[in-house]
Amino acid sequence: MLKIRLGNITIKIDFSFFATLAIIILLDKSGCAVLSLVASVCHEAGHLLVLLIENNKPQSIIFSGGGFKIIRCKGKPSIAVLFAGSAMNFFLAFIFFLVSDLTSVFPILFSCANFFIGIFNLLPLKNLDGGQIVAHAAERMLRPKGVYIAVSAAQIAGVIAIIAVMLTAICNNVFNLSFFIVLIYIFCLDILVEL
Repeated sequence: MLKIRLGNITIKIDFSFFATLAIIILLDKSGCAVLSLVASVCHEAGHLLVLLIENNKPQSIIFSGGGFKIIRCKGKPSIAVLFAGSAMNFFLAFIFFLVSDLTSVFPILFSCANFFIGIFNLLPLKNLDGGQIVAHAAERMLRPKGVYIAVSAAQIAGVIAIIAVMLTAICNNVFNLSFFIVLIYIFCLDILVEL
């Protein structure tokens, strides 16, 4: 693992990140996976920006084959931090959609990548921002038993949404290897965390 120190923040880059990046570059002929990776970095930058505004400097940022993770110094992230990643994606999607024209396909593809990364991270799965938002809201509004039921119901809805998207894509003869690998990875990761 590579470690870089920027002030009080440690940036850790696992070798699995480089392996995943190499596989994405080799398999993705369309370039959409690379744009999605850039949109994911923008997503994490949104979280980081709000953390810094809240004066809650992260302890470390980890890049791994499974994605990016910001390790915070103080407690649970606020609702603003949880929404900030998707808000950054939606903002970039809107800006790149506005500047798109017929001469280049890049702005519209980057706009779509940001939009879908933003939506994807709002799915109510435990490892995504949406799941943490549901848990945060349930803790504030419900009793402990109700929190468990609300979070479980939200996770079931998230898994059903992923299965519905996969089945819709299969029924419409849409096949994108990167898309299916990401959906299966998130689906399995959410199940494995429960075991």
